[in-house]
Amino acid sequence: MGLARLLGYLFRWTTMTIAIGSATYVAHDDIEKAVRHARFYFNNAEEGFVSKEHAFDLKIIHRINGKGNLETYLKNYSDRLPVYKGRNGITIGNPSYNFSNFSTKEKRTLCERIR
Repeated sequence: MGLARLLGYLFRWTTMTIAIGSATYVAHDDIEKAVRHARFYFNNAEEGFVSKEHAFDLKIIHRINGKGNLETYLKNYSDRLPVYKGRNGITIGNPSYNFSNFSTKEKRTLCERIR
């Protein structure tokens, strides 16, 4: 009788541990997002940076291309932007995408520096 009880106890706890682990794995993104919201609840986004809502939706995506090589992307709520190796660090998005997001003043400054 004692062995059967012990085995039943072990089975219940093992099953519960596996169930909780699986649920946590499946809901990891939602849990992580909730923790970020709680952690930064009283903070505002710095001017010029993305809003908290958009910041918490950013994800890094890794893909294997047709040649078997790794490609890295930054995914937000609407776009999947490639992450390139730049001369002084990483560059996110292609030049056309980046230029289209510059203000008129930034575009003018960039064009003056190129001359």
